[in-house]
Amino acid sequence: MRFPSWSEFIASVSNIEKEITEKVQEFKQNHPLLDKAIKSSISYLPPPFNGIAQQIYDTFEGDPENKSQAILNYFKYLQNQGEVHYNEITKRLDTILVKIDDLSLVAAKESTVQNMREILISFGTATDQKFDILVKDISQIDVKLDSLVLTVGRAMEVVDKLSVQMDAMVGNLPKPHSVMAVTEGNKIVLKRGDQAIETITAEDLNTKLDSQSKALIQSFEDSMQDQFNLWTKVYPKRNTSPDPIVNAQVQLRLKEIGKQMCSDWKQILQFLNQLNYSLADHYSHIGYLCNQLDSLV
Repeated sequence: MRFPSWSEFIASVSNIEKEITEKVQEFKQNHPLLDKAIKSSISYLPPPFNGIAQQIYDTFEGDPENKSQAILNYFKYLQNQGEVHYNEITKRLDTILVKIDDLSLVAAKESTVQNMREILISFGTATDQKFDILVKDISQIDVKLDSLVLTVGRAMEVVDKLSVQMDAMVGNLPKPHSVMAVTEGNKIVLKRGDQAIETITAEDLNTKLDSQSKALIQSFEDSMQDQFNLWTKVYPKRNTSPDPIVNAQVQLRLKEIGKQMCSDWKQILQFLNQLNYSLADHYSHIGYLCNQLDSLV
């Protein structure tokens, strides 16, 4: 992870200010649309400023216009501290964050984002104290990641990746697949576009599933990963041979691999459905595709 350079930061501030101003003028009389438009604009800021801006927006009291103005005020205040201050602070932050590859892990911890937000505009001994706290926060991120959340998140990621290629094999889906699973720290958020429609938490998984269920989920996910690795090697060979017999053999192999992944996913889904998550609705597309595999010759 690396903070944007001063010039990148200035350009980002200019762009977000322009976008927010345009959105406010366009949707001023329609708060729900304005709220969605501003959140979409925030997502295009370079990390970690997108996370900082999102936190300001979520915690500031007021309507979307006031919230967006709070974001601009923060960035303008940081900009007014000058290039020297910015470079000194971000250089120190970079040395702490350099080992963090997954930015969502940092963004998922509210205290970490808040601390970075304060550090960027702080001076003197207060800055040193906040850096000490940040170092402790960062050192605990990997330790506190929940293994079961990561396991379930990986299984959902396989399903999301698989859907497009399976659809190409068996025919068009009744409706487009629009839900994607994103692992954010110790939770999995199912999103349709920018909208979160379901959240799976580590607390739920660990308190409501017994040790045997957890072990079975892990075994099914391991199997899914093994089969997906095979799938990624075989799929590029689909329909590439001038020999129809070879193409049919590849198709049959993909069908076998796909059916195994479908079986593993179905087992994981049954455990999650026991926790009253409405995942069957969100993942109806994969159920349809799995059923269609049987029709392949």
